[in-house]
Amino acid sequence: MTANAIIPSLECPQAALHPGMQGIERVAVDDERAQLLITFFRPITLPLESYLLQPSSYTLTGGHRLFPHVISAQISPPTSPPQSGSQQVLLTLDGLGDFSVYTLTINGADIDPFFSSCQLRFRLACDEQFDCRVPAQMPPPPVELPVAIDYLSKGYASFRQALLDFISARAPAWTERSEADLGIMLLELFAYTADNLSYLQDRVANEAFLMTATQRRSVAGHLQLIGYELDEGAAALAWLQFQVSAVHTLTTDFKVSNQPKTASEPLVVFEPLAQTRLDPQHNSIRLYTWDNENCCLPATALSAALADNYPNLAAGDYLLVEDDKGHRDVVRLTSTPQVVDAPFVSSPPGSPPESKITIVQWSGTTPLHCDYCAADVTARQYGGRNPWGDVSHARRTPGHSRRAARRATTAAHATFELAARPSRSQHAGADRTDNDGCGLFCAKQLHPARAE
Repeated sequence: MTANAIIPSLECPQAALHPGMQGIERVAVDDERAQLLITFFRPITLPLESYLLQPSSYTLTGGHRLFPHVISAQISPPTSPPQSGSQQVLLTLDGLGDFSVYTLTINGADIDPFFSSCQLRFRLACDEQFDCRVPAQMPPPPVELPVAIDYLSKGYASFRQALLDFISARAPAWTERSEADLGIMLLELFAYTADNLSYLQDRVANEAFLMTATQRRSVAGHLQLIGYELDEGAAALAWLQFQVSAVHTLTTDFKVSNQPKTASEPLVVFEPLAQTRLDPQHNSIRLYTWDNENCCLPATALSAALADNYPNLAAGDYLLVEDDKGHRDVVRLTSTPQVVDAPFVSSPPGSPPESKITIVQWSGTTPLHCDYCAADVTARQYGGRNPWGDVSHARRTPGHSRRAARRATTAAHATFELAARPSRSQHAGADRTDNDGCGLFCAKQLHPARAE
């Protein structure tokens, strides 16, 4: 993955084209000729930017049913031989796309990542939502003969007799009633199936009332209607953050507890469920912004660039994104982070330049629920993976609390400063905050913990 192939996930309203670089300003769609007219920010210099006339430099992604490809690229207006100075390139496609949104991306050595792609749509002149073709005339439906239904028929015998009566009315010539007849065999199978469906219908009707419900989830649903929540007995879950000055191994005998503020508040003790490695490199991680200001990480983003090289990040790690307004989201990395060369100078300005950046990706199962502006965002990293994917959890030690297992999942934000391997319990204050001067974008190694 080259540096110019990186598409930033940030949205910067005042992003500027970097000096000496090229980028897409706008794209016009010609549905009649299946062509795209690209206008660049700077005049095209040949032969230095001759790759702009190669179809392989362009990628058109998206679409639900149709997937067109670029088959030719030429200077617009065309000249022979191609001359420098024009700002437009005409792309010819092998066909039109559908009504969905497509993304045109260009790859090149001097392409600015913030202006390397542009979204477009085909068939804008068509008012139909799915197809411009005139709908075919449907034939009139056949006339349905009236059928007398006995809603009191609930058993096999009654269903079988009802089907026999139906046959006598619709097919009077069918007089065979022997059990060896193929038609009678199918009729009895239908009656048997109707008997099973009738039983399930009665069961569903019984679950609709509290006095006759037999399933736990049905009872819980009825109780929610009157504002009562049935306790499922789930253990409490908390995310723990550790600040370390050297590499440490968090063992399962390490104990963490809450900090009761009153005598009646119970003491909840947590223990890690799996051994986890703590790395001081993850104490503070900044996001890379391509030297732009007023950038935001949109809620639709599924990737981000971290300033510097973080080789110990892996698929299954958790990344916490939070801002000064109290918004928090935890995303789970779905693939191994990619370390590439930093395209531009570091951000924020004045910090030492980074030679590497780390690209992390997550899926829509752990999305962002709001947009995060760079001016007040803090990103923190949850280290480790769960037991079924290696994340460090913790469980509550039996006997340390006067209450039973907690119902709701909690997210206590606890901070610890570790100088050596601890041998005594640490107290987790849920209202504590950390400020280590990491700048606008930071990441901390955090670990989920569970109380049983």
